[in-house]
Amino acid sequence: AFQHFEDVWADRLFLLRQGSLKLADPRISIIALDDDTGKKYGFPLPRAVQARIIEKLKSYGVKTIVFDVMFFENREGDRELIRATRSFGKVIHLFALEVRQTSYGAIVDQTLPIAGLKEAAQYVGYPNIQNVIDGDGHIRRASLFDSSTHDPKTGYDLAPSVDIVAVASFLDKPLSEYLEAYGKPQPRLMLI
Repeated sequence: AFQHFEDVWADRLFLLRQGSLKLADPRISIIALDDDTGKKYGFPLPRAVQARIIEKLKSYGVKTIVFDVMFFENREGDRELIRATRSFGKVIHLFALEVRQTSYGAIVDQTLPIAGLKEAAQYVGYPNIQNVIDGDGHIRRASLFDSSTHDPKTGYDLAPSVDIVAVASFLDKPLSEYLEAYGKPQPRLMLI
């Protein structure tokens, strides 16, 4: 009952502040693949084409690239994608977390990017929203780190979300700074 009340209250606060919210940062662009792109190159987009996109964005002076595509299976063009990621430097790729319940307790499995891509990426982050999606299907909170498993890049720090690694990369701050501030168990952050 209290969770529903908190959700309704968060929605009200958001609506009340709607007029005072800042516009999106003009330095941030979202590049989406449309039907015409799919018809021209096919779905999923070939890895060599993804690599050319990285190279083109680099030529435009883009600071950070965050992929919302999971590269978990080996495919043609992997070498080009890894090379372009390494060359660009500030590319973020995804990994996935899956929690399995066993008779011994919860086990967290990580699904990592293809061999070489994790190492080439500046960071890898998880996009999982299962911990923050509300019963009504809305997302009102953020979970910046997952304490149930480790960061695949370091092997020991808490697993970072794609949100926090994108911020760290874009603002040129070390992830350790955000880990220190937000990596301790704490209440969920509310997005208002």
